[in-house]
Amino acid sequence: MKTLVTGGAGYIGRHLANALVRQKHAVIVLDRYTPDPALVLPGCTFVQGSVSETSIVHRAVQSVDVVFHLAWSSHPQDLRREVRENLLGTLALLEAIRAAEVKHLIFASSAVVYGPTGTRRASERNACFPERSTIGGPVYGITKLASEKCCLACERDSVAVTVLRIHGVFSPGQLGKFGHMLRSARRGGPVLALSEAGGEYVHLDDVLAVLQLVAGNPAAFGHVFNVAGLHTYRDSELAQEIGSAFGCAVEMVENPGEAMVSVSVQKLQRVLGYVPRREAFLEQLIQERLAAVPRSPDD
Repeated sequence: MKTLVTGGAGYIGRHLANALVRQKHAVIVLDRYTPDPALVLPGCTFVQGSVSETSIVHRAVQSVDVVFHLAWSSHPQDLRREVRENLLGTLALLEAIRAAEVKHLIFASSAVVYGPTGTRRASERNACFPERSTIGGPVYGITKLASEKCCLACERDSVAVTVLRIHGVFSPGQLGKFGHMLRSARRGGPVLALSEAGGEYVHLDDVLAVLQLVAGNPAAFGHVFNVAGLHTYRDSELAQEIGSAFGCAVEMVENPGEAMVSVSVQKLQRVLGYVPRREAFLEQLIQERLAAVPRSPDD
């Protein structure tokens, strides 16, 4: 299978590209940033450029069977640029995909499209309110949802499409906001946490497994799937754990736009047999990081 990974120099993209190469697939990586050579296996063809650059994208998709669209630009201080590069970039990619007769497009969306849900787990049939969320910036969820709809419209043009609404992704090398908490605690604190934030965060390994599970899989064509874990985390509880380990203060911050996003993966389980391999993993990753921090003799 010949594949194109847009955003293949990014966190999820580079791991996906490497996994596909190990499975003997031909892989093209399209990214505006040059990947670290130490992180990319031989066998990937790298194309430098943006999905919004029409001529580059048309060349990159030639003879490709499956496109994984992971590329995304974040410009929270320049909303016009963020919408232009992401939404119009997706449209440019779709035009190239149709012209090249690509068989399957997999779009990496986000659970942020639901907006804050509270503890009620949203299914793919629930209404989306991305305008209520500020996760990722003011228009992140809005632009993701608009791009979803544009991708799904390609089904009319005989391009199979699968949309994956991925929740917060973590791994040993990528703890995101919890990494920030750990660094703050190591400096003496305080540890800052959003009081109502949380959700069914997912391990990178499970995201990669789903991406490969849906690729070229007719059972996934035309579907939107939530991709998340089964365990519900609360940022406040993890922050307290980190603060206690270092004996420093924990401060809760109110931001209704970054409240709990809770999602169900029942559809992914029912349709594709998804079983998360890493369930309550995040506490373990944090504990491993805590154990690796040098302690003073007085600790």
